[in-house]
Amino acid sequence: MKKKELNIVIAGVGGQGVLTIEKILVELALRKGFDVKASEQHGLAQRGGAIECHVRIGMGKKINSSLVAEGDADLIIGFEQLEGLRACSKYGSEKTVVLLDEYVLKPLSVYVSSREYPDCINEIRKITNNLEIVKATEEVEKAIGEIFPANIFLLGYAVSKKLLPFSKEEAMTAIKEKLRQRYFEANKKAFDLASEY
Repeated sequence: MKKKELNIVIAGVGGQGVLTIEKILVELALRKGFDVKASEQHGLAQRGGAIECHVRIGMGKKINSSLVAEGDADLIIGFEQLEGLRACSKYGSEKTVVLLDEYVLKPLSVYVSSREYPDCINEIRKITNNLEIVKATEEVEKAIGEIFPANIFLLGYAVSKKLLPFSKEEAMTAIKEKLRQRYFEANKKAFDLASEY
């Protein structure tokens, strides 16, 4: 039986485009006629502070809550290793697919204390074996000279690997709708790059 809902958690830090991906996913779901609910939770710092978004998509089912229940994420997209681990620790289970950028952005607490940055990848693997690691930030910087389209790279990867119920054409239409025109070409390049990854 086909799954009738898709529970997604997107985790990163402010400035990485987490909210942009949430908006694109909501647009995609609405265009397909799916019921969708979304919410965002972030700390006091808009840029550099932890942020997570929840997107719940009903495919033939009504969605009543915008929050993913603990242990109930189908897909977690981690824009940074530690934030991916935090999301997986709360919302992940053995069924969860985690799409993780290998990128590390150490929080201030690591620099000002004796705390060590954890081995996020092995910790995630203790929760789920469905871990897909990509070098989104590295690949985008190499190809485009900027890191800002790494979020679109991750979206492109998720679409091309069928982790999301949308076609490449549908995704590109939503990206064009939701992003400023001056950034479109760079983001299109990142999306296409992910499809070949």
